[in-house]
Amino acid sequence: MSSGTNLITKQLSGVEASNFLTANWAKTLEEENAVVSGAGVWVLLAALCQGAEGEALRELESATGVEGTKALETMQEVLEILEHSPSLYSALGIWVQDYLHLKQEWVEKMPKSSLGKLSGYQEHDQEILDFWAEQNTYGKISNFPLATNKETLMMLASAVGVSTTWREEFWEKIKTYDSGAWKGITATNLTVDSVYEDELRFLLSPIGPLTILQWHGNEDVDVHLFLGQPEISPGEVLSTGIFCATSPEATFPDCEEKHAPGISVERIESYNGMDYLEVNLPAFKIKSSHDLLKTPELFGLKNATDSSIGHFLGIAEEPLFVGAAKQEVVAEFKKDGFTAVSVTGTGMLAGSAMPQKKTLKKTSLVIDRPFGFAAIHRASKLCVFAGWVDRPE
Repeated sequence: MSSGTNLITKQLSGVEASNFLTANWAKTLEEENAVVSGAGVWVLLAALCQGAEGEALRELESATGVEGTKALETMQEVLEILEHSPSLYSALGIWVQDYLHLKQEWVEKMPKSSLGKLSGYQEHDQEILDFWAEQNTYGKISNFPLATNKETLMMLASAVGVSTTWREEFWEKIKTYDSGAWKGITATNLTVDSVYEDELRFLLSPIGPLTILQWHGNEDVDVHLFLGQPEISPGEVLSTGIFCATSPEATFPDCEEKHAPGISVERIESYNGMDYLEVNLPAFKIKSSHDLLKTPELFGLKNATDSSIGHFLGIAEEPLFVGAAKQEVVAEFKKDGFTAVSVTGTGMLAGSAMPQKKTLKKTSLVIDRPFGFAAIHRASKLCVFAGWVDRPE
């Protein structure tokens, strides 16, 4: 596998490129509950890549795995998958202030319904963004991950979700673990007996023995669970598991059942007459927040955050830089299915090459006593309504 700084030399498909970013992001995860949506980040990086220039372009090409001139075309591959799958859904949002002039050729390649306006008034704009997040995650994420203000010229966001039910449902019961790393912890345990042989694989992977459980959804999304040796880091287990589960070239030899992590084999007497797999695992619900600019190199955003120049002249006539990039994610694995949603936002601010702000005259009107009003038709000057306000309600 390649690292984020050692790009695979061939032109990647949208799926390959998105998976490449996800696997590299997974390597950075530490020993705590966390969930990421690499696809949610990748579509935004691809959108930025198409309009980037100079060092920012080269860095984004390395992070996304695609050439800048083909980035939006490749992004459409991923968006079409998300759009046409019965288990997946996605949305792309772009909001700009009126005086930012977007390049038409960039806008034309974006989904038609994605463009909106920023007013520059923080409370008003935040309400719009929060509503968008809630609407496009079916209420699971009600707060947009980024705060906006009058300095935010552009906000680019993605929402991605999955919702599937299991082909085989689990039974659930409360369990207190009496040994191991979870000793003393009480949780909801999920268990099932399965006769499907294709659900379990034991691989001798680059990090050693790796157990992969592929739990099937009823439609077109499955959830893969990866278990490695205890001494292997979470990032290595997860990134290797992703590679093994998604890469056609990942043909590793099978390891013996007795060496597979988490596996035990016994012979029992049964009237069933069929071999079967018993699965036990805890139900889980994880919420994560990620500041992408804490590791800007991973996402190809180090140069893009330099405010001294503009980096995205293929997006707008005015110079822009990335001022913030965050993601909120919620995932839940339970007895009858799996759901997960993410909202990712990038805030674009004005680069220093923007025209200087002008000194303007400000006039204020304060009405703090009784006043009258009239509603007048503009063309005919017809007074439609008139009245007097003695005191405000």
